[in-house]
Amino acid sequence: MGAHRLTQARRRFAAMLALGGTLAAGLAAGLAAGMAAANGGEAAAGPADTQTLLLFSGADVTPSGWFAHSGARFSPFSPITRSGPLLAVFAGGGGYRYAGPAGAKVNGTFATGEAMAGYQIVTPKLGAALLGGVRRERHRLDLPDPGNPVQGARTGFAAAFDAWAKPADGILVTLAGNATTVFGGYYLRASAGHALPLGEDLFAGIEGVVLGNRQFRQYRIGGQISGYRVGAAQMGVSAGWLGDDGRSGRRGDGFYAAASLWHRR
Repeated sequence: MGAHRLTQARRRFAAMLALGGTLAAGLAAGLAAGMAAANGGEAAAGPADTQTLLLFSGADVTPSGWFAHSGARFSPFSPITRSGPLLAVFAGGGGYRYAGPAGAKVNGTFATGEAMAGYQIVTPKLGAALLGGVRRERHRLDLPDPGNPVQGARTGFAAAFDAWAKPADGILVTLAGNATTVFGGYYLRASAGHALPLGEDLFAGIEGVVLGNRQFRQYRIGGQISGYRVGAAQMGVSAGWLGDDGRSGRRGDGFYAAASLWHRR
């Protein structure tokens, strides 16, 4: 592979993995919060009326790297499944690899965290939340790579939203997004699912994702199952195809798999 192609490849993959924090936050917080509110939004008086905390965690895997994360949302004045102010924290990290200078394999690690505040509106058939706050992200490489702009630590603003709707019996539609000034990252996910007869909160369907930053744009399409009961918690899994396109026009295809776990208390 020539030097020019190496430069294109390393920038594309480094930029892609630099967005790990944005990707993980969107996957976990958006799906978990939307499902938690949706599954509690129509409930009669019961446990959901006293739960003010949503805990979530998960992981995302592609051929070039992995992410793991955990976080929480807290509703200080009302149940987490009802309208009211929100506080949120998130932390995650992972690893990635790409072809560096002269074909050398560069391994990178990153850690990220954010704190946000916002408000959510919940009705029996739909809900939405909007949050804003601060993100901190740090990247380290095991080999020098002056051509990689994604290195060191940065702090910036981050914003997130998620929404869900039940337009008909047995149908759940969700939309989640996350954007940050840290490396110009953004993430948008939409899904549609149909209730399964195996559990009152279990949905299966499709999802589409667009994510990127200043160096690349990636598209995902796949299948997803959400709301599977694991003890007192619920789980969501998704997998499918991804394609990424750097500014140079080079394209790369592959797969992705993701899982998230959430629990209200």
